[in-house]
Amino acid sequence: MPNKLDKSMMNSPYYAGYNKGKANHSQYPYPAAGAKSYAPPMRSPYRQQGAVKSSVAPQVRTLPLTPKERRKLKRAQKRNRNYFFVMRRGISFVMFVCFFLYIAAFAISFVNLSPVNGFVSLFTLPDNTSYEERWAEEAETGVYYVDKSDFISVGDPIMGFIDWIKVKMGTDTQAAVAEETEGTEETAEESQEPVQEEITKQYYGDYLRIMEDRQSDFDITPKIAYLLFQYFPVALAIAALTGLIAMITSFGAARGRRIYKGFALASFIMVIAGVITLAAGYALSNVIYSNPLGAFDFTNIQSFLLRGVTGPPYGSAEALATPYLQLVSGFLLLAMLILPLVTLILSVFCRKKVSYKIFDK
Repeated sequence: MPNKLDKSMMNSPYYAGYNKGKANHSQYPYPAAGAKSYAPPMRSPYRQQGAVKSSVAPQVRTLPLTPKERRKLKRAQKRNRNYFFVMRRGISFVMFVCFFLYIAAFAISFVNLSPVNGFVSLFTLPDNTSYEERWAEEAETGVYYVDKSDFISVGDPIMGFIDWIKVKMGTDTQAAVAEETEGTEETAEESQEPVQEEITKQYYGDYLRIMEDRQSDFDITPKIAYLLFQYFPVALAIAALTGLIAMITSFGAARGRRIYKGFALASFIMVIAGVITLAAGYALSNVIYSNPLGAFDFTNIQSFLLRGVTGPPYGSAEALATPYLQLVSGFLLLAMLILPLVTLILSVFCRKKVSYKIFDK
């Protein structure tokens, strides 16, 4: 067997365990060869000279992202999100009901059913006779007073606008039809009666000619009112088409099978169409009323909106206090303003976030 290691050799500073349990000796800062050292590596003094430690991170100047890089970043953020959306069935069903009432009122008003025409009319030509005068006339004659109000449906301006386009394009065949129906005096009278009746019922063409005659070279507002009234049927058609699409998508959202978008945009388009229709009707009312302050004087806007709902004035004093408007809004115009606002508010809450953590339970 080999001889035991002499302990006197441990007194040598080159022995690996020389400094174990003892104070460090500055004259021997390095361990012996072959020994493992877990101390951090020593830095050269010249590299640490003048180095200043700072807690502020260095600012890195980055270039702005290109549009293509922004789209990639948004797609990456969308893929890496920790939640997903689901449709709220209750709110989606309420939106479907609003869109359905909107389209139903449009359809019934376009068909022009006489029993319910007063409830789905776009504009109303009110009978401004007060209730006291009506009761006095009933007491004298003994006959129930019949309201002489007339109603303008949504089909009147749309069909009138189509006829106006035909006239502008030179494809109107009324002259040819009139020549064919000329013959004897009796046949001519029979053929002219329905034509005259249709012309009297076409309020859009009559009012368009009135607004065209009221134009002035010194005031630009009648020209703006004329152009607004001339093209507001286009806004009606766009609103009806948008409402139909929104009704179909809201029905799918009420079932909760998938995510549907675009309700806010559809509601906003319908609100804009309602505002355009309101401005066109109110400008026409001021032109007929011969408002001295112009076509866009909004002092009588409350009477224009609520006159068709509140009915005629009660007495002569109230009749003198209220403006004598010959054209006011109908129930359909109020629906075009209220229902899209309701759906616009509900579209903010029609979806909710659900975290993916629900699948961890």
